[in-house]
Amino acid sequence: AVLRVHFRAQWKEFPLPKISMTLPLVDELPVLKASIQISVANDSPFHFVFENISAPDPEIKRTTYSTSYGWVLENIPAHRNEVLSAPGQNPRLLISTFTDWKAFAEWYGRISRLTDEVTPELAAKAKELTTGATTDRDKVSALYNFVTTLRYVAVPLGVNSVRPHSAANVLQNQFGDCKDKANLLNALLHALDIDAHLVLVPRFSQAHEAVPGLAFNHAISRVTLGGETLWLDTTDDVCRFGMLPPGDPGRKVLPIDGQMTTLVQMPLPSPDDHRLTISGRIGWPEKQEGFPAELTVTAKGYPDYELRTIVRQAKDRHASAPLLAARYRPVAGSFALKTQTATAASALGDDYVWQAQGACIGLAAGPANTTRLRSPFWVPREWDLALHQRQSALFLNQGYPLTLEEEFDFKLPPGAKPGVLPPPIGNDRPPLRWRVEWASLGHEKISARFSAQMPSGELTEAATVLAQEQLRTLLMALASEAGVTLSE
Repeated sequence: AVLRVHFRAQWKEFPLPKISMTLPLVDELPVLKASIQISVANDSPFHFVFENISAPDPEIKRTTYSTSYGWVLENIPAHRNEVLSAPGQNPRLLISTFTDWKAFAEWYGRISRLTDEVTPELAAKAKELTTGATTDRDKVSALYNFVTTLRYVAVPLGVNSVRPHSAANVLQNQFGDCKDKANLLNALLHALDIDAHLVLVPRFSQAHEAVPGLAFNHAISRVTLGGETLWLDTTDDVCRFGMLPPGDPGRKVLPIDGQMTTLVQMPLPSPDDHRLTISGRIGWPEKQEGFPAELTVTAKGYPDYELRTIVRQAKDRHASAPLLAARYRPVAGSFALKTQTATAASALGDDYVWQAQGACIGLAAGPANTTRLRSPFWVPREWDLALHQRQSALFLNQGYPLTLEEEFDFKLPPGAKPGVLPPPIGNDRPPLRWRVEWASLGHEKISARFSAQMPSGELTEAATVLAQEQLRTLLMALASEAGVTLSE
């Protein structure tokens, strides 16, 4: 079967002063042959870049009035959406007729001018929200926490699809989209004489130095405190001060400050800033209901954001099932929940802590006087999906690094003795470093420790193959068993 499609799209009036757009090149069907031709006036700049596909140099034709750029692409495979793949991997062509980034920044600065004007109402609100704050950083944090609580509402109509509404209106309405909320935060900070500017961000995508234009789908704030630069995203109401939500870190962005004429790369996340710590106290079962267990989980960075998001989206499950089980699973047996408590999702000033009581089922096996014991280490559920055969590179933990630190202490019954313990084992090579070790704590306790670190969640194809090998070895190590001799 052969399907030939020819279509023409025409703007009655293009919404920007210059052309800046993205052309998708493939969808769910393979393409045998695609011809692309773009014509611009002879005196017009023209910039282009192909993403996620190889393309030949353009065939250029000139007439008295215009210049045409043409490409012929053949045998383009269908795009395959694989689980745990990075967003924005579809082949596409980006084009622009803006002269350079300076021209684009000046245009955006003109259309957004006065939207962050400080009114008496804004000044009074900034003063009210920062009462009791002793440092500028405390003031920024207080204003950030306020703006994040405002409802996110996006209605992309007319010029306000690219320009923020006035900060005074956003404060009065108590809602706005990403650029509206960022612009409001900036205006509140200006009322306190704190330097802040709007920043255009290609969330889950990337802007290119060679293609100046509207390559952005998001907006945040850049705040300067002395010699420190803070990148603040007020869109999500569960994102704590100091963290950038998924899709932001590492992007090339454009600050709209009247001076910046080039792209700036935001910082990449550090593994130490994205950590999940689990500690457990495991008792010995008197009957067959399982090992009584008390768990404490402390989350930082993306794990903190992730757990707060789960609570926001699934309040019923938070009450009836282990909160941690929505994204993580024990490698040995199951955890039967009895009670649980957690930090409120809206308490952005506190570290997120989850505590639970219950029973671990299926940790032990063996004859009456000897028990083989496994530890209920928890691992991300997406690690199971990461093991499958795939064609694209892995995108884990929403692209963030991840550090896991876990320790479980087993209290042995009277008269029991630790038997043979598994030797320490680990891997020091990226992309997945890990270590598992058991230790005897006298005659009454056994301790099991597990640590893992993935410096980046966005892997290359080569790193994906290695990560799958390391993950298989890790899961086998986590299944190791410790011996316990029971009294007769």
